[in-house]
Amino acid sequence: MNLKKPLITIVLIILAAAGTLFYLFLRTSPDIQADPLIRANLLAQYLVIAAVLSLSGMTLQTLLLNPLAEPYILGVSGGAGFGSVIAVFFSVTPILVFRSLFGIAGGLAAGLLILMLSRRKQGFSIGVAILVGVGFNSFASAGIVLSQTLMRPNDFRSSVSWLLGNIDFITIPELAVLGAAALLPLVFLLVNGKEMDIYLSGEEMASAVGVDTTRLKTFGFIAVSISSAVCVSIAGMIGFIGLIVPHIVRMLYRPTHRSSLVPLVLTGYIILLFAGILSRGLVPGTILPIGAMTSLLGTPFFIYLLVTRFRGV
Repeated sequence: MNLKKPLITIVLIILAAAGTLFYLFLRTSPDIQADPLIRANLLAQYLVIAAVLSLSGMTLQTLLLNPLAEPYILGVSGGAGFGSVIAVFFSVTPILVFRSLFGIAGGLAAGLLILMLSRRKQGFSIGVAILVGVGFNSFASAGIVLSQTLMRPNDFRSSVSWLLGNIDFITIPELAVLGAAALLPLVFLLVNGKEMDIYLSGEEMASAVGVDTTRLKTFGFIAVSISSAVCVSIAGMIGFIGLIVPHIVRMLYRPTHRSSLVPLVLTGYIILLFAGILSRGLVPGTILPIGAMTSLLGTPFFIYLLVTRFRGV
C-alpha cells in the first residue's frame, strides 16, 4: 500500500490547523480585528476563497491544456473587478449585492468572450484563448483605472483598498453566497472528473472517445467565471493562488481531478493563510493588501514556469 499520499494529506491538515491557531491568536497592534469571532469569520473566508481560486485554477489549466492558466492571468478576475468597480462608481446600493452582480456580469463576459473568439473550424484554439484573455485583462485594467480616476475620493480609496485584495469581516448571508460560489467548480470537477482526466490527453483524443468537449469547456468556463467573480466582488483581486496550487498538488500527488479536490483546498488555504499572516505581521500596526502578498509569492513561480516551459524542460 502506498502511504505517501495519506502522509502528505496528514501533513497538510497539520499545517492548516497550526496556521489557523497561529492566525487566531496573532497579535498585531493596533488591530481592530483582534476579536476571535471576527478572526474566525476571516478564516472561513480564507478557506472558501482558497477553494474557489485553487479549483478554478485546476479547471482552467486542464481545459486550456496550459500550466499558466488561471482566472487572474486570463482576465476573468479582471472582468469581474471591472464590473464590480462600475457598481462602486455608480454608488448602487446595497453595494455588496450589486458589486457581486456586476462582478458576475464582468467575469462571465470575459469567460464567454474567450470561448467565442477561440473557436475554430478545427476545434478550440488554446493559444487564441490565452491571447484573448490577456487582451481582455488589459482592457479591464484600463477600465478600472479610468473608473477610479472619476470616482469621488472616498469611493476611490475604498475601491483601491478592496481591489488589491482585502479580506474583511462579512455577514453570515454574504459568507453563504461565497460558499455557494465555491460549490460551482467543486461540483463541476466532481461530476466531470473522469472526462477531465481524459481531456488531459488532448481535445481530439477526448472527442474520439465520446467526451463532449464543447459542453465541458462551456460549463467549466461558466463555473469558473461566476465563482471567481463572486470572490473578486467580496475580497478583491487575489492573484496566483490558482496558478501555484494546482502545480504543487500535481507534484505531491499526481492525482486524478476528483482525488485532487481535498489537497487543492488544503494547499490553497495554507498558502493564502500564510499570505494573510504576512499581511498582518510584516509591518506592525498596518494590514497590507493580501493580493500584494500573493503576487509577491506567486510571481517568481510564474516566471519559473514561463522559463522552463519555453526551454522545453
